[in-house]
Amino acid sequence: MRKVIMMSLMFILLLSNSSTSFAYGNSLFVGGESTVYPTSPVQHVQGARATITTPSSFVSVSSGQMTSAWVAVVGSSGNLAQMGFASEPSVTSVNPHYFFGVIDTSQPPLSQYSEVIGTTGPSTSTSITFTVKKENGSWRAYRSNSPTFFAGTNTSIGPDRVQYYNESYDDAQKWYGTSSSKLKFSAVQFWDGSASASASDTSKWIWKKPNIPNNYFFNEGTGTSLDYSTWSSSSTWTSWK
Repeated sequence: MRKVIMMSLMFILLLSNSSTSFAYGNSLFVGGESTVYPTSPVQHVQGARATITTPSSFVSVSSGQMTSAWVAVVGSSGNLAQMGFASEPSVTSVNPHYFFGVIDTSQPPLSQYSEVIGTTGPSTSTSITFTVKKENGSWRAYRSNSPTFFAGTNTSIGPDRVQYYNESYDDAQKWYGTSSSKLKFSAVQFWDGSASASASDTSKWIWKKPNIPNNYFFNEGTGTSLDYSTWSSSSTWTSWK
């Protein structure tokens, strides 16, 4: 199940204060997701990461429009933890901005989605590794080698798959990447709980390429293109509009 923000109201937690944002439509996705991994007797999905390279220019996004690029771990109940960047003027004037979002389906419907918004975002033509991983019972988010972006949440996500997408609202679509400067996902990986030594030593975690069959790549955008021909050889794909 891919992430679709269908709630009419999302509760947004800013780094400095709280505010409220309205979703203007359902979402469309360009990218890929893994097949379902076992959750018993071992929780196989413990993290997701990918390097996302931004295009040479960012699309102009107006109030009521949104585009984002992210990595996520997802549970069968719809629980989710994701890290990436987004352009959404209705949420913040910093566009694009980093974010870490969590869906907790055990909460009441209007408060299931929470989000930490960064006060900065990526530059154009920049490669940044985004990571969501479980550490000591909490889900934490990182970007490249920076300190923890979000200290963590104890939400019981129970993920059984990983997702890597560019997302936009379906009624006012905006997308990162152009035909001459594409959005690129590379080094796409997940952590299945294995380690060469103690799992508490994150430097020894074994990250692996997820199983993403051809029919698990989705191009739902109007006029968008997705090239995953290099997925088998280099764990890479590009998208553009």
